[in-house]
Amino acid sequence: MNKSAWLAFITVFIVMQITNFLIHSVILAPSYMSSELQKLWRPDMMNKMWIMWLTGFIFSFFFTFIYTKGYEGKGIFEGIRYGLYIGLMMAIPMAYNQYAVYPILRFRSSTAAHQKKLSKSTKYKRCKPIL
Repeated sequence: MNKSAWLAFITVFIVMQITNFLIHSVILAPSYMSSELQKLWRPDMMNKMWIMWLTGFIFSFFFTFIYTKGYEGKGIFEGIRYGLYIGLMMAIPMAYNQYAVYPILRFRSSTAAHQKKLSKSTKYKRCKPIL
C-alpha cells in the first residue's frame, strides 16, 4: 500500500470512531439508559470495549486495502465485487462486537453435563431457541 492508502486507512478509522461516538454516545445515549435496555447489556461491557476498537481498526484497514488492491477501473462488476467483499468482511467484526455488547456465550457445548455446569457457573439465564 502506498502513502495515500495508509492516510485513507487512518482517516476511515477516525471518521468511523467519531460517527460511532456521535451516534451511540450522543444521539442514542438516552435510549441506552432506559431500564428495559439496561437488562440487555453485558454487565462488564466497558471491559470489552477494546474489542470494538480493535474490530474497527481491522475493518478500516481491510476496507481501504480491498479498495486499493481491487480498483481496476472495469465498471459496475468491479463495484459489485467490492460490495461483496465488504459485506463478507463485515460479518466477523459484527459478530465480535455483538459478543462485546450482549451477554451471549461464545461457544456452544454439545454435552448435557457441560451445559448443566455452564448454567450453574454463569449468571446469565439460558433461553430456548427460537427455531
